[in-house]
Amino acid sequence: MEIPHGLFITALTLIQLLSVILFQKGFFPIKKSLSGQASGRDPPIELLTGSTVAPPSVQFDKLIVILIDALRYDFVFNKKSQPTFMPYTAKLLERGQAVGYTALAHPPTVTMPRIKALTTGTIPGFIDVVLNFNSQSLQEDHILGQFKQAGKHLIFYGDDTWTKLFPEHFTRYEGTTSFFVSDYTEVDNNVTRHLDNELEQHDWDVMVLHYLGLDHIGHLAGPSSPLMPAKLLEMDKIIQRIHQSIQNTSKETGGRSLMVVLGDHGMSDQGNHGGSSHNEMATPMVFIDSSTNTKKPRYKDNPGEVIIDQIDLVPSLALLFGLPIPQNSLGQVISGLFTSLNITEQLTAHLINCHQILNVYQQNVPNYNSTSGYRLYGQAIQYHQAWLRNMQDGHLPVDETNQANKIMDKYHIAMETMRGQIIRKMSNYDIPAMVIGILLMWLVLLGVIYGIVWSSNSPFVLGLPTKLPTALAVICGVEAIMCHMILCTSSYHSNSVCPSSGLGMAGLELAILIISVTSTLVIFSLVKLFLHTVSSMTVELSFLSCILWLGTILHTSTLLSSSFVEEEHQTWYFFTTTLHLAILLKLVFSVLEHKYPKSSIQLPAITSYSQSNTTGENDDNLPLRRVRSQSMYHQTEVNGLESPPHVMMSSLHTVTSPPHVMKSSLRTVTSLTPTPKKKVHFADGVKANVTFTSVLSTIVLLSCHRLLRSINQTGNKWLHLADVSDWLIRPENKGYLSLSVFLSLVLILWLQTSRYHNILSIVFSLVCSVGIYCHRTATGSLWLPWLYKNKIHHGTLEAQTVYFTLLTYILHMVLKHIRDIQQQKESQDLDHKKSRFDTFSSYCLAKDVLVIWTMLVCLLLRPHNIPVMAGNVLQHYVLTKHILPILSLNTCDITLLFVWMGQAAFFYQGNSNSISTIDIAAGYVGIADYSPVLIGVLMGCATYAGPIFWLLALLGHLQQYTGTRRNVKACYTLLLTRCLPLAVYFIMVTIERYHLFVWTVFSPKLLYEAVLTLVVSVIVLVGAMM
Repeated sequence: MEIPHGLFITALTLIQLLSVILFQKGFFPIKKSLSGQASGRDPPIELLTGSTVAPPSVQFDKLIVILIDALRYDFVFNKKSQPTFMPYTAKLLERGQAVGYTALAHPPTVTMPRIKALTTGTIPGFIDVVLNFNSQSLQEDHILGQFKQAGKHLIFYGDDTWTKLFPEHFTRYEGTTSFFVSDYTEVDNNVTRHLDNELEQHDWDVMVLHYLGLDHIGHLAGPSSPLMPAKLLEMDKIIQRIHQSIQNTSKETGGRSLMVVLGDHGMSDQGNHGGSSHNEMATPMVFIDSSTNTKKPRYKDNPGEVIIDQIDLVPSLALLFGLPIPQNSLGQVISGLFTSLNITEQLTAHLINCHQILNVYQQNVPNYNSTSGYRLYGQAIQYHQAWLRNMQDGHLPVDETNQANKIMDKYHIAMETMRGQIIRKMSNYDIPAMVIGILLMWLVLLGVIYGIVWSSNSPFVLGLPTKLPTALAVICGVEAIMCHMILCTSSYHSNSVCPSSGLGMAGLELAILIISVTSTLVIFSLVKLFLHTVSSMTVELSFLSCILWLGTILHTSTLLSSSFVEEEHQTWYFFTTTLHLAILLKLVFSVLEHKYPKSSIQLPAITSYSQSNTTGENDDNLPLRRVRSQSMYHQTEVNGLESPPHVMMSSLHTVTSPPHVMKSSLRTVTSLTPTPKKKVHFADGVKANVTFTSVLSTIVLLSCHRLLRSINQTGNKWLHLADVSDWLIRPENKGYLSLSVFLSLVLILWLQTSRYHNILSIVFSLVCSVGIYCHRTATGSLWLPWLYKNKIHHGTLEAQTVYFTLLTYILHMVLKHIRDIQQQKESQDLDHKKSRFDTFSSYCLAKDVLVIWTMLVCLLLRPHNIPVMAGNVLQHYVLTKHILPILSLNTCDITLLFVWMGQAAFFYQGNSNSISTIDIAAGYVGIADYSPVLIGVLMGCATYAGPIFWLLALLGHLQQYTGTRRNVKACYTLLLTRCLPLAVYFIMVTIERYHLFVWTVFSPKLLYEAVLTLVVSVIVLVGAMM
């Protein structure tokens, strides 16, 4: 049976998306955790016969938690040579009235997972990055639940993530939207305005305050923003205000309150977070006692020098307030907080903590009693028992404190060892779902390879092996039975794939049978037809084609290394630089060959091209004539893989060609003979006269690439180095930034409207450019003094003006395209082929879409990235106008070229494979109210601005030709650029799922690849329909 290419491409695209979804569902695991809550009725610990361990005495009766979002460690623990922006907190640390630690947050460093960690003491899963935008009620045992269970009254003000995670825990509360990052003033004022009233009341036991302004400033302008010192000072005054209040209350009531000041995560030097860099993970954790006569902490180091984990807060608070430790906690008590207790109670606190971690250890580690963690726990118990016996007998040594400290250190070593083994074992991967995802992706890869090879024929022929029907039925039946047993009845039962209802099970079995039959038929047909095609085909390769295909394969191999994944931008920069240099060398050699020909035989130079055949059949794949100028593209592609034989022969008889074109054409005709001598031969790669303009354009392309890669440092190893954007965003350089943005917008306007003289398009682009500049001026990023005189605001009106202009342009574009289609139907005969008029209409539509996309992302990107977008537009202009017309590249090569440029453009923006480089502020440009879907779409547009620009440019470039064969080949090639790296990467991350960097390197890359696959799939589906 025959399947149209469009249908086959659609099927491959949908299967590829299904494969990604299944693999992601299985790879991002659900943690194993103990159900229920820990309680004081749990069995007591017995060290000595007949003697149970009593919990340490309660130290505090009130708790105030001040969580300052994105508070980085160096904002509090400044070096003495640097100015401090939190003077009151620094003074408390110097006097010993507070103790400070550098607390490390486990990645992912985003708010919701960090709140989970700070309340449960567990390490959240990486999938919580996605769930961060849709927080649900927390069912796991946590410290707030323990406070409530003990009859304590809790109040909360701040980030509404808390009210979603703990919906029934607070007596009084008010939440603020955490994702509206344009607001860094009211969001904090809404918290502070409740302080006076709450500090005067004494009916609460726990108060939680979550301030968001600091994080929002970081997203908007980075940690070096002039807004940052003022915000830190504001937070310091709030700390002073609360501390002085609880001090007065302690003197009046005789109670004792504990205030904890901390950050949920830090921020990178760009102001973002989510990754695993030190600045994103390191946060301050300051404990301030309301009593003025407490002992100093046992650590004598400078504040912040002692490093702990953030989750260590949970067991420490539980024991300080006389509560059970949440039963899934992996935190270790902070020894310096218990120095006011006697030495016996300090040992008891460590024992209770270690015993609680042992319970989690037993649930997650098989044969735990033969592991090193359990042996270390037993050794610490033995030393503790010996210390207690000596105390009972009165034989304690003189240095009993040192001995006790050694025992506590042994407890810490045992807890650290058990925690490490728990973290490695607690992830429950859905292996069957992952394996099915891998198999589907490899099936797509086979289909795409066949599609590329066989796309010179119109239909896709799915061959049925009629001679072996019985064997085929047996193979399919065995496949279906094995899949059912693995998915639903074995120990590898898959929760992601196997449903629980009877109807769902019947549907699954039917789907398994259909997939088994289809996959067997497809694989059989692909192998058979692929071997037949390879045995009979002739391939003509150019030097540039070899570079493109070899580079694509090499990039796939680099995904096997964590270092290459972290520094992937270096791979794409190297590949694109190599490609540009190869093009330059090819053009230079062609110029020299033309100037000094080897043969004295000269053929007439080409003046114009004519097509003798104007029928729909012979018109396929011919270049589109420009309406206003006949010099847009003056040649047809003579590569054998692009034009059918009759067009080739017609071109040879009717077109006067230069020598190198004639040679290429003669080689193609030779390749069509029944018995070619060479199956693979190499072309010269050039098909037209090379001019000085072409060589100069390649130099411009190469220089532009070098400039763009230096604007933003990215990756991991060299991220700390200064770059052009760091210099531009300094306040003293606002004039230079304003000039660069202005010139970039002018360049974009000129380049995108110069090749398509549409007055309305120019007007719309001009209005958008003015609106973009005014928006950034309103936010204080750019300089326009005669319009905005020191009036900094969110620029919502200016941004919404740009959105309205773009929507109007889209409406005009759609109506115009519909009118063109109607005119075409009225003017043409009953011909199913794509006409020249329809092709030009599609080309104009694609060009309009590219202009709209460019204006949109210029609005969303940071000001220093607008020149990056201008560089992409310039590269596209010189590439399509002066370079591609003279290169002998087939559609697959051109598609790979545009994909490479898009990948390089992704990293030009400063993106990387770390979550921290996602610009969250882009989602709030021009948004007055919180809308998760719209914000997510805008964030995705800004993140993938470069790749989508080049994909849209590819669609526009392909619309210059009549016929659909080019679209088909481009779609197959785009699918290949996705399924090839994913097929290899899926296997690698499955094997390395317990690797040290699985959550910091491999998992973020998997999320980026999934989103890019979705983007490419949309482009492929659009291209398949055009």
